[in-house]
Amino acid sequence: MNISTTPKRKALFIVSQVGQVRRAQELAKQLGINGASLAILYTKKNPQMPIATAAIADPYVFADIQKVEIHPASNDLSALAAKRARATYKSLLTEVQPDDLFVCSFERHYAVLCDEALKRGTKLSLYEEGTAIYKYSVDGFSTFTPHTLASSAKTIYNRVWKKQPITKYVIAPIVIALHQLAIIPKLIGLTFWEMYKTPQVQKLVLEKSEPEFLGGWRNFDSVYASNPSVLAKHFKSQRYVETSPEYDDPAIIKEAIRLSFEYEIDDKTAIFASQPFPIDALAMSAALIDVLNHLSVKTGMRVLIKLHPREKPANVRAYRSAIEKLGASETIRLMEGVDTPAEYLAIYSDCPAVISISSSTLMYAPKHKQLRSISVGRTLCRVLRQSGVHGPGVEQIEDHIKILDPIEYIEHM
Repeated sequence: MNISTTPKRKALFIVSQVGQVRRAQELAKQLGINGASLAILYTKKNPQMPIATAAIADPYVFADIQKVEIHPASNDLSALAAKRARATYKSLLTEVQPDDLFVCSFERHYAVLCDEALKRGTKLSLYEEGTAIYKYSVDGFSTFTPHTLASSAKTIYNRVWKKQPITKYVIAPIVIALHQLAIIPKLIGLTFWEMYKTPQVQKLVLEKSEPEFLGGWRNFDSVYASNPSVLAKHFKSQRYVETSPEYDDPAIIKEAIRLSFEYEIDDKTAIFASQPFPIDALAMSAALIDVLNHLSVKTGMRVLIKLHPREKPANVRAYRSAIEKLGASETIRLMEGVDTPAEYLAIYSDCPAVISISSSTLMYAPKHKQLRSISVGRTLCRVLRQSGVHGPGVEQIEDHIKILDPIEYIEHM
């Protein structure tokens, strides 16, 4: 399975955040690749991100690191973003001239990248970084929220008309009225420009100018995934290779073992990997703690909540409050200030089960140790809806849960 990087063969890995570069360099080591190139994608909205990402890259694996700025709308329906992506990736590929390209995504601007690489005879490999790779195993699943005429009209209104006094007053002072009349042609022109930029019009433009950007990429020479058999009918690939994160960092293992003693993680203690979703913190925490409490009673397991790195302080306070209100402090405990990944905590302790909504922990941890893998997403959504909580946040959870369906060893509750 080795792909040796020699002066005659060059590998290029594409990443956009810290988790991806960790997975990329782990895969590179598994494949025997060293001296590769690493391209870190970023937008001008987050210029610090590539600095933090580059800081953890192994210089032995990645001899060349480039920070590549992409258009802020690279994942939107935008002909301008697609055109910019093609120019950006042409330049990158011309400079690096890779023989092997490794990507962990296959939609929108990544599809443009793959198209440009294929034109140069570069071999394409898709590697798994989380559960998103399995989304096409779900019939009708769409990564991007469908756009409606109403949402497009609202966007135009917000961008052009909302702050204009003419939209706020029926009768305005004469000076304001005259001023508004004078700029109406400009506003109309801006309105037509915004209409051109709507997803509906852009989709028509992209169908002709950038079909890859619109449709995604499916053809790879190799696909590296933890459950490759699930992907066989969704990608056209010469080979599928089973590979998962190793979780073999000595320093993290040592810390995980220390924490297992501190938190008394025994064979009756499950690890819950939390995930932030766009749902009211109080409603989410109350529903989730209720679900975890019922699961604890049903299974006889104590539950430790390993907080997600992006969990907001307000969410943590809400979790703490919900545990206290339910009187569940004996069976549910927060692991505050713990940075060690949930997978390490589960693998290097006597923990019998990992629990989450749809975290990749459910997929990866059981690959290294016999563990129960339990998703509480369906029960959580039912409790949220019964509590009167609806909207995009709940729908997002439901979509994420569906991605896990093809993975047989994940239980749903």
